Amino acid sequence: MKVQCKNCGHVYNLNEKKVPKRKAKFKCRQCQEFVYLNVANVPPKSQSKDQIKECPKCGFDLSPAAIECPNCNIILEKYKSYIEKKQAENMQNESDAAEGQ
Repeated sequence: MKVQCKNCGHVYNLNEKKVPKRKAKFKCRQCQEFVYLNVANVPPKSQSKDQIKECPKCGFDLSPAAIECPNCNIILEKYKSYIEKKQAENMQNESDAAEGQ
C-alpha cells in the first residue's frame, strides 16, 4: 500500500499485513510531520479498477464505500457539493457577463 506525506510529498510503501485494521499514524522520516492513515478507506489490492473510486481533490484511490479521503481528509459529499456550487456560480457569472456585453 502506498501512502504519501501531505507535508513534503514523500511516498512510503507499507506492508499491508503490518498495518493495523484501524486508523494509524507514523512520523515522516523526511519532515518529521505525522502521516495519518485510515485503513478502512484504503481499497485492498484484490479490487479491480472498476470497484475503486478516485478522490476528486487529490486523486487517491478509494474504496466504493469511502466517505472521507485518508490522503487529503476531505469529506467526499461535502466536497462534491462545494464543486457543484462553484460550477453553478461560474456559469451564472459567465451568463451575467454575456448579458452585459
